[in-house]
Amino acid sequence: MTTTRKGQLLACSPDGVTVFVPNSYDGIKTAVGENTPFDFIRISVECGYYIDDEGMLNGAALNVPASMFAGRPVWGTGGLTAADTDPEGDTLPPPDAAAASLIALGERWMHVTAGAALVGQDINANQADSATIPPPTVVEMTQAEFDAWINGRR
Repeated sequence: MTTTRKGQLLACSPDGVTVFVPNSYDGIKTAVGENTPFDFIRISVECGYYIDDEGMLNGAALNVPASMFAGRPVWGTGGLTAADTDPEGDTLPPPDAAAASLIALGERWMHVTAGAALVGQDINANQADSATIPPPTVVEMTQAEFDAWINGRR
């Protein structure tokens, strides 16, 4: 039987889906993956993140929402927590504002990926799909118009 501690942790997957999980060992394993070794990174004075310890090595996807939140690359699914433990060394849930921020980043990332999919872009590609990029618009200017534009006097 796994003991659930105070509150919940926030799991965030690379596709932007966030879900609250129990604040327990099993909850952490749910956040990072059942068969995944995990590690803890402190990302601020208020927050930490359980991560896939080998995510970059095992081909896990870059977790854009978690990376944006952490300010460093995070690979695979992970779990947001408080930065520090309680006096007994147990994990604490993340602050409400931090959880809300990560949820918002996840939702925004899902919006970005859905928009990319609508125009046939694969956001996991190393470069944009040139077949779906709109052609450039050429704007002709006289030298006087260009000088005014370059000097901010449009």
